[in-house]
Amino acid sequence: MPATATRPITRKSERRKADHDDAVNERYDSHGLCSAPLRLREFFRRGPMTHPPMTIAHVTAERGYSGGERQVALLIDGLRARGHGSLLLCPPDSESEIRARASGIRCLPIRARSVWSHRDFQEVTARLRQASPDVVHLHSGRATWLGGLAARRLRLPALTTRRMDRPVRRGWRTRLIYERSVDRVAAVSEAVRQRLLDGGVPEDRIQVIHSAVAPHRATAPRDVLRKTLGVEDDRPCLLVAAALVKRKGIDILLSAISTLADEGYTTTLW
Repeated sequence: MPATATRPITRKSERRKADHDDAVNERYDSHGLCSAPLRLREFFRRGPMTHPPMTIAHVTAERGYSGGERQVALLIDGLRARGHGSLLLCPPDSESEIRARASGIRCLPIRARSVWSHRDFQEVTARLRQASPDVVHLHSGRATWLGGLAARRLRLPALTTRRMDRPVRRGWRTRLIYERSVDRVAAVSEAVRQRLLDGGVPEDRIQVIHSAVAPHRATAPRDVLRKTLGVEDDRPCLLVAAALVKRKGIDILLSAISTLADEGYTTTLW
């Protein structure tokens, strides 16, 4: 046999993976997206209607509403501005559902309480089958686990966004999620990307896409804002927007402000 000959696929799991990859590539190609690594950042920069309009199913398992959920809402707004449709799979009566419905976004309820719940997995699978999206975008840990497996079963291309900088453990679960269930993972920072690499996620599956803000929404002039906040014109004013949890490092910020005060600098923290 020539050295360049390929070994035939014999194992059942390998055949399934090959079938899944073929289905994903066909879905990407139908929208002008190459079957090579998906360049999400380039895709979103191309502007409205460069590609045929797609329908993206966003999946989250969170009931609360913080930075990650806000980023999902901004992403849906951006996709809508570019002519693409979105729907949201989320827990019923969650803050995400309430806000999405108020914005005219179609919502499908899912429980997604546990990654070990076969019932929850079946429900997510049924909702994705009902929605029949072009792409599945997963936005939280439980959503990635349940939604990734469901997308794989339905042969839907899927990606996940990882926003947490917690360590990623090596092992079968990481391989199943990031190598078998989803096709790409978007890391919101280099630190998150490094955590994924340390956990054994292949480098070619990771794309760094930083979270963003919409500066045009901050329309009030500087002097008006300072007057509203009651801050003198010559006093430094620091703004922090974060959940009050340890990993946000608020204690480090307060320590730094204390050091500045000891050195004679008066600041206002908002």
